[in-house]
Amino acid sequence: MHDGEVAWSPDSKRLFITWSESGELGPWHVQVYEVNENGLTELKNITKEAREDILRREHKAPIPKWVTPEYRGTWNYISYCEPDMIGSQWLNGSKEILIAARAGPDSGCRYMADILVYRLDAETGKILQTYKAHEAHRIFGDEDLPAVDHDDDEL
Repeated sequence: MHDGEVAWSPDSKRLFITWSESGELGPWHVQVYEVNENGLTELKNITKEAREDILRREHKAPIPKWVTPEYRGTWNYISYCEPDMIGSQWLNGSKEILIAARAGPDSGCRYMADILVYRLDAETGKILQTYKAHEAHRIFGDEDLPAVDHDDDEL
């Protein structure tokens, strides 16, 4: 795990670790753990539903406004890349977790670096609410969310 960051829930019952496979460029993952009498138990696949949702949205989204006619041919050949999953903050004690899902971060990816933010049930990973990046920044603040690079929320 490179560049790992740990965030304890306010009630100290759970923690999440955001980490990268290869450093700053990712890919980024989130693992959630529960504290119990045996130590730490990983709560598996917490980001699975959010990961599937952002990929589904990418496949349905229209071509972004910035893709001008001369770049449409290139657009047809770039990939849908695996999204980065970034832990943001705990909500409601340790019951919910805020996760930022960022579309593939490099220029060979469609919707490069577009962000959706998910409020998830911390035990099951069920999506409770989805936010556009700018909306999430307005509601939850800038401190724990990835920076938004552009004004349009494409997804």
